[in-house]
Amino acid sequence: MKKISFTVIICMTILQTFGQLNYDLRLVKPLINFNDINGGFYSDYYKRDLNHLYCGAIVQNVGNLTAANVYLKINFLDDNNNILSTYFSDTIATLDQDQTDTIKIQQEISTDYWDFRISYKIKSDSLDENEFNNTDTIPYIKMYDGMWTQVSRANVPTNTLNINQVTDFQSGDFIGVTLKVPNDWHEIFSISVYISDLWPDSLSITGKIYQNGIPTDSVQFFNSGYSPPYWVSAVFPFSEAEIIFPDSTYYFGVGLNYPIGTNIPIGIDTSSFHNFSAETAAKINNEWSTLNFVPLVKLLCDPEGVNNLKENNQVQVYPNPTSGIVKINVENVHSIELLNSSGIILKKTGNVKKDVEVNLSDFPNGIYFIKIYTNKGMVVKKIIKQ
Repeated sequence: MKKISFTVIICMTILQTFGQLNYDLRLVKPLINFNDINGGFYSDYYKRDLNHLYCGAIVQNVGNLTAANVYLKINFLDDNNNILSTYFSDTIATLDQDQTDTIKIQQEISTDYWDFRISYKIKSDSLDENEFNNTDTIPYIKMYDGMWTQVSRANVPTNTLNINQVTDFQSGDFIGVTLKVPNDWHEIFSISVYISDLWPDSLSITGKIYQNGIPTDSVQFFNSGYSPPYWVSAVFPFSEAEIIFPDSTYYFGVGLNYPIGTNIPIGIDTSSFHNFSAETAAKINNEWSTLNFVPLVKLLCDPEGVNNLKENNQVQVYPNPTSGIVKINVENVHSIELLNSSGIILKKTGNVKKDVEVNLSDFPNGIYFIKIYTNKGMVVKKIIKQ
């Protein structure tokens, strides 16, 4: 993929009273990957057992003297900055003046925590004389949600997209992020994008999914007129929930249609810990490229995965659309859940028989999901009440 440039100008004024320091290590870039060391950073991920991390950092000696026994310390932090756990890397024996090296924690880090941040600090045998440039903290990470789960590459914006600084981008092109699942089928129900500024009426935003570069589905976002910033969501068409298969590469994101000069109020993340070439995708003038920022988009999906797609086709749910009563015909059912389009459980039943009814009469018209747990796995059906 060709690299697409996005210019980020950062102005810093540094007052140096005493000149260069003797012992000064700089944390150039914190590194984090989920399961695959080349897979890139996720703000959210949806698999309960996807809980192994690879961590490291790029470090530079910007002091006058050689640093000895350089190592990385990372802390897992909760919302109140309490330390949940601590890990240390192996050491770099010596790091000469102006030398840059990569340091890694030589193990998979397995965490039982679902929500956390990670702080990075570069240390050595010598006392660092500048504590302002050897630390960094990556933002809040969400590994799992018990009911419904999001998957995204970023959910904390650092800037707003300036489409004029994306080389050759024009109306109708696509920007997004990559996704590859290690196992099981997964069902995707909706896509969201972060709106960081006023959404002009002239801008049309379409959520899109590509499988191995081929478009699989799309859905239109509607301008709610809310005061920014906010996430706006769109549910995929009624046919069935979108299926994400293992061993395929997916791109999900937004197609943008607009007249020249239109403001594009989409949040982006330019943080240095991202692996932009692995995490991003852009289709510009019908050519696939990468970006040097991450657009804030996310998918809503099932957390467990679908172990047997044939079972999904064997489940009969009717009538659909419905005015109230939905009948479910499937064998070996353990429990059934009714959820709204935001993933909130509205009803839950257990010890059901082969044939069961779900009553939606007390709920407003709209899109709902029925999760059906059988002895062969879990399937989800999308229901329209009208």
